[in-house]
Amino acid sequence: METVKRVGLDTNIFIGIFLEEKEKLEPSLAILKLISEGVLGGVVSIISLIEVAILFYQKQENQKGRRAIEFIKALPNTIIVDITADMVLDVATMKVSEKLSIADAVVLSASTVLSSDAFLTYDDDFAKVKKIQCVKPEDYLEKLKQEKRKSSLR
Repeated sequence: METVKRVGLDTNIFIGIFLEEKEKLEPSLAILKLISEGVLGGVVSIISLIEVAILFYQKQENQKGRRAIEFIKALPNTIIVDITADMVLDVATMKVSEKLSIADAVVLSASTVLSSDAFLTYDDDFAKVKKIQCVKPEDYLEKLKQEKRKSSLR
């Protein structure tokens, strides 16, 4: 039995969905569907929930913010990673070595601490990260299709 691949999800995956951003919506929803079906496992940092809430609270849309957070928290097959003291050195190392903001280092650290196979993002700040493969959802979906084709040929 093949183990389920785990993917980290950046905040912009959720923002793309909630704001219905044309270029992000379909690929991001496709990833969430695979996670909901148990084909993939999801990893989300608590920082992403905070960033989503802030997005709506800044627009005075507190109820939408609450619903968005509840949506993320209810995603099946998804682990929400809180910031722990054990993560401090990993976050610090990531911030310095990968030249990320503290928030981005925490979001990425959640994925690396749980040994995710990839980190899905639309943020170019992650393009040079070496510790984990950082890709756009549509590129990851294409990779999954190619892997499926290869395994069906065996």
